[in-house]
Amino acid sequence: MIRDELSVLAAFVAVTEERSFTRAAKRLAVSPSALSHAIRGLEERMGVRLLARTTRSVAPTEAGEQLFTRVRPAFGDIHEALEQVSGLRDRLFAGLQRNLDGVRLNGPSGDRRLPHNLHVSFDDIDGEALLMALGDLAVSTGSACSSGSQAPSHVLQAIGAVGDRAGASIRFGLG
Repeated sequence: MIRDELSVLAAFVAVTEERSFTRAAKRLAVSPSALSHAIRGLEERMGVRLLARTTRSVAPTEAGEQLFTRVRPAFGDIHEALEQVSGLRDRLFAGLQRNLDGVRLNGPSGDRRLPHNLHVSFDDIDGEALLMALGDLAVSTGSACSSGSQAPSHVLQAIGAVGDRAGASIRFGLG
């Protein structure tokens, strides 16, 4: 529920900034009609119209301007916090690569990764043995959705950690 509300509020901020459903939809990679439907649902839940729509323009109402003024800085803070955690993840990966041979990133690179999660494989190392050697460090082998299972999960397979690479994988959770 909270995640859905945040998504709709982020959509509201985008529409208000762009002053256009079409431009905001492009920015968010959704259809304009889906975006309009989401904003209409937010307005219905709040019981107030947030955006004045015409065929040529979109502008916030007084209530919409008040909401925008309050939530826009919060989304900036959220973005900064995610960037900070992503920076920790990226520094950890760079340090592993700098100090160890055969460290490989599992999954996508760039901004398509979770900011608080680093999943890597180590060539010629058993993940369970490494896990035991790390002691109190909060890491796990496998994926979060299949903790406790010895078989590689569908998530590991999807991010390319298959075969020996799956058995030599460690997931670091940050934050």
